[in-house]
Amino acid sequence: MLIREYFAELEMGVHEFPFLASAELTFDERTSYLGLFKGQLTFRDGSTLAVTEFVDVAQEVQIIKYKYHFARAGVLIFRYDNASDPHARRLVTFPHHKHTPTGLVASTPPTLVQVLDEIYQDMRAHLSW
Repeated sequence: MLIREYFAELEMGVHEFPFLASAELTFDERTSYLGLFKGQLTFRDGSTLAVTEFVDVAQEVQIIKYKYHFARAGVLIFRYDNASDPHARRLVTFPHHKHTPTGLVASTPPTLVQVLDEIYQDMRAHLSW
């Protein structure tokens, strides 16, 4: 797979999300197999998802660095990332972790599709339309 094919899959998945209001996406091809994806997604309820993925697809899809930050009215709902957070060092999944309003929890690295599915479930629970 080439990085542009991976980016095309991401873009298609984002635009298929049922509650999406707008998406600002940038794709930076560093090589044929290495690239940076950034996005700011806004959903119909005003919540937002900021996405950053640095990806290598030379052998298989390997997301080297990532951040998926979901907020509603400026308040954190959750953030997945693999930053070297000193507070996450105690977690068995370090450096992978999830920030929640109540603190850090262990987490395996999610895909953007999995994050969007979690957001979809959250929205279905909170929306009356």
